[in-house]
Amino acid sequence: MVVIDYRCVGESTRIAGEPLRVSAILPIAYPAGSEIPVCEVAALSTHEEASSIPASLRVRGYQARRISGVEVILPPTVTVPAGGFLMGNVHPRTLFGLADDAMPQSVIAVAAYAIAVYPVTVAEYSLYLAAHPDHWVPWLGGSLEWRTQQERADHPVVGVSWYHARDYAAWLAEVTGMSWRLPTEAEWEKAARGVDGRNYPWGAQWERGRANMREAGSPGTTTSIGAYGARDTTPYGCHDMMGNVWEWCHSCMLPYPYDEGQSEDSADDQILRVSRGGSFIEDPEIVSATFRSATLAYHAFGSLGFRLARGGRPDDAMRPLARQTTGADDLTGPSATVGPDGK
Repeated sequence: MVVIDYRCVGESTRIAGEPLRVSAILPIAYPAGSEIPVCEVAALSTHEEASSIPASLRVRGYQARRISGVEVILPPTVTVPAGGFLMGNVHPRTLFGLADDAMPQSVIAVAAYAIAVYPVTVAEYSLYLAAHPDHWVPWLGGSLEWRTQQERADHPVVGVSWYHARDYAAWLAEVTGMSWRLPTEAEWEKAARGVDGRNYPWGAQWERGRANMREAGSPGTTTSIGAYGARDTTPYGCHDMMGNVWEWCHSCMLPYPYDEGQSEDSADDQILRVSRGGSFIEDPEIVSATFRSATLAYHAFGSLGFRLARGGRPDDAMRPLARQTTGADDLTGPSATVGPDGK
């Protein structure tokens, strides 16, 4: 049992900076004249340091935790402040002969949110599979077969559908009590390009050697997260948002201008979802921070992964999350850091 001041007790609270899941509040009687009464709270989960994390992730700010016997890895995040940004493109681009449908450009306002610095890695996803031994294991054959992926623990996980990505986020939210989810495409784009309308995280034009995309000397497969260092950093401090792997967004693929009320439908039958960012097999002169790819939610490819976000959205926007915490918890969790102009 943990004894805390009853005034701090709510649906969730924190002890030593960590979220605490609570059950019943049990009042304790104190003699007259005693100090402010306290209550005992039955801790349903406590956070312990776990060891299941590659050193290459630990040095990048990842944290391993064991919560009620379940091991998880929490990614580092940055906070993107509330406000408007230029979303979409002025000139159309095409991929495989199809327009990216990122027009017209408009100013879109988003609430403050946190987004992972890197896409979800094989190491993180492996713990999800360990907790769900009967779950479908990503299998694509050849160099992307799951056993081979496990040899690259600090690479982005690939071969997961939109449903698998959503379920991973829901599982991590349930275990940690923090509202992990997939980012909306508006959140993804703002994190990737900032507010000044640039086409790439670093500026208006593609520059060779800044991201893992198809060009001379590129590896032709996924690379470790953060492999390009400061060369691919976004205005808010994210990495790997151009190239390496496409990333699922929560959003449905609908015509612009973007409307969160329509685009963020969580229903399973909304099967055409947005993926962003391009991958190691795409031409860098085609894919930019604005490019939208429409992908069937049940498809899984060797160049398609995802990253996580927290906060900034209505509580019911990411059903079927079993539990969500408040916005304050979302943006100040143990893995969160503040972006360059975060508040």
